[in-house]
Amino acid sequence: MDIEDCLDRSIVKYTVPDPISSLKSLEQSRRHLADAEENLYIMRHRVVVLSCYAAMFHAAKAVLYRDGVDENRQEYIPIYLRSRYPQLMAKANVLDVLRRFSHVALFGLDAEAYEEDAIVSLEAAVDFVNSMEGILKG
Repeated sequence: MDIEDCLDRSIVKYTVPDPISSLKSLEQSRRHLADAEENLYIMRHRVVVLSCYAAMFHAAKAVLYRDGVDENRQEYIPIYLRSRYPQLMAKANVLDVLRRFSHVALFGLDAEAYEEDAIVSLEAAVDFVNSMEGILKG
């Protein structure tokens, strides 16, 4: 599925850009990154990965708010990013991987995260958030 399919099906729609929500979402993203760092210190690895996804989600939403885009499901955010910002393809893919893991970690019975998962997730989240800030500034 690509962005045109999403628009045709009204899964994603264009709205009025919302710079206030964009700023709030970016601030929320930074809070989730801080939560991830604190939980890494106390070895709550699954919580680190969940917080990293939340940070990435809110950073991506900041861009969508700024662009005036509304989506009705989280799975469509990476599709939008890949379509609108092809230079973010790899980062959008990481967002999608963490989205899927977070779903399993929250609702499944067998999700486990290890220290390496937490460290890699945190590094990816910091990079992702910084990239979204770059998009917002540029």
